[in-house]
This record gives sequence, C-alpha cells and structure tokens, in this order.
Amino acid sequence: MTRSEGNEKDKLRALCERAWNDDEFAARLNSDPNSAVREYLVDLPEDISLKVVRDSDRVKYFHIPAAPTEGEVSDMDLLHVQGGTTPVCVGASVVITAVTVTASFTMPDYP
Repeated sequence: MTRSEGNEKDKLRALCERAWNDDEFAARLNSDPNSAVREYLVDLPEDISLKVVRDSDRVKYFHIPAAPTEGEVSDMDLLHVQGGTTPVCVGASVVITAVTVTASFTMPDYP
C-alpha cells in the first residue's frame, strides 16, 4: 500500500467514525453527501454524485461498481477496486478501465 492509499483509508475511516459519533454530520452526509465528503476527500471530482447508504446490524449493502470502460484509470477508480473501502462509507466504497481487475469482497476492518 502506498502512502497516499494509506492516507485515503485514514480519511475514509475518520469520515465513518465522525458519522457514527456526530448525528449532525451524519444528517448532513445524508442530505448533502458531496459537501460532507469533500471535508475529508478534498479532491473529489465536481461531476461525481454521491449516494450515502448506512449498514445496520441487520442490513448490509453490497456495492457493485460501474462496468469497466476504456481509458485511463483515475485515483478515484483505484479507490473503488481496492477491497474493503467502498465505502462506503463512500459507496466508497470506485473503479476500472481498459485493464481487467479482479477485486475481492472484504468487509472493512473498522475498530
């Protein structure tokens, strides 16, 4: 894992922890996810539209990334294919291009 990948994971973990512990932030994450997420991922592209879903003890969401397209792989695309970071928290969970990528399904290891 590169330093920037570790940094992105740290930011996503911090975002999730804040959503778990700060009801006001969690409400804003639901009503205006792009703005709330940009506090943690400042390089989130303007043309991205985020949808936030929250797992519970009885309901788990399985994110299926967009089908691969031809062209360059962006940093956001790479975030989507690395296992366990959808998330999701940012449904980051985020995806691929002219390369074939096989991703494994793993649940994030949040504290």
